[in-house]
Amino acid sequence: MHLRLTVTAITTVLYRPFNPPMRSSYSGNLLLVSNHPSDTAYAWWLMELFWLSIAEQFTQNGNRAYLAYPEITRLSPAISKAPIDTIELTIPWTNREQATATKRFIRENNISFIYLTDQPFFNHQYAIFRALGVEHIIVHDHTPGDRPPVTGLKGLLKSTRNTLPWLTADSVLCVSEHMRQRNMANARIPEKKCQVVQNGIPPLNCTQATTPALRESIGADQNSILVTTTGRAHPYKRFDFIINVAHELKKLAADIDVFFLLAGDGPAMPELQQQINRLQLQQSVHLLGYRSDITDILCASD
Repeated sequence: MHLRLTVTAITTVLYRPFNPPMRSSYSGNLLLVSNHPSDTAYAWWLMELFWLSIAEQFTQNGNRAYLAYPEITRLSPAISKAPIDTIELTIPWTNREQATATKRFIRENNISFIYLTDQPFFNHQYAIFRALGVEHIIVHDHTPGDRPPVTGLKGLLKSTRNTLPWLTADSVLCVSEHMRQRNMANARIPEKKCQVVQNGIPPLNCTQATTPALRESIGADQNSILVTTTGRAHPYKRFDFIINVAHELKKLAADIDVFFLLAGDGPAMPELQQQINRLQLQQSVHLLGYRSDITDILCASD
C-alpha cells in the first residue's frame, strides 16, 4: 500500500464526526501526540511521516495542527518546516501538573481532534478531553505480539466497559487484520470501532546506479545474494531470529554467498552486535542502523 493511501485512510477516519449527521466542514484544531521525546528518531520515523501528511491535509482549510512531545530537545528538520506547532505535554498525564497543563492547552487552543499512538482504547482521561470540547479521538495501534482471547466474566466486563462512549476512543486503527482480530478478542473492542489501515510505503523507483557501490561497501560482489530486513531494532522485531538463521545457513550451506542486511536503529543494537560477534558472522550480517538511502538498499537486494 502506498503511504499516501495510508494517510488518506487515517484522515478519513479522523475527520468523521463524533455524532451524525455528516458535516461538510470542521471547526477546531488537531492535536497529534508522541509518546517519546522529540529526538527519539528510531521509534517515530514512520509516525513522523503520518504526522506530516495528516497535518498538511488538516491545515489546508485554515485549521491548526499541534504536535505534543513529553520533552522537546531537538526537532527533526521535517517537523521544523511542517505546518505543525510543537508543544511539551505528557498525554496521557501521570500527575496533577501534567493534567493541568494538558487541560489548559486543549481548552485554550480549541482542540477538537486527538490522534494517539499505541494508547489504550479505554481511558478515563478521554472523558475529560470530551468535556473540554474534543469531538473525536483516534488511537493508531502499532503494538506487536499475540495476546490470548479474554473470555468469561472478565471478557464480559471489558466488553461492557468498552461501550461507554465518553471513556473510549472513537476508532482504533490496526496495522493488519491479525491485529484487528487481536484487539477484538483480547481488548474486547467493538468490531465497528476496529479498522485496518496497513502501513504503506512509497513505490520503489529502482535504478542500477547505486547498486555496485552498495555491494562493494559490504564486501559483496554482483553475484552475491543480499537479504534485507528493515525495521526498528527492538527485541519484539526479532532481528535476533534473522541472525540465527544466518548462522544456521552458514553451517548447512557454507558455499552460498549470502549477506544479511539489517537496516534500522533502536535499543537492541548493542545486543544484536554482540550476537553477531559471538556467532562470528561479522562478514555476512551487517547492522546498517538508520539509513536515509533505504530505497537504494531495497533496490540492490535480492
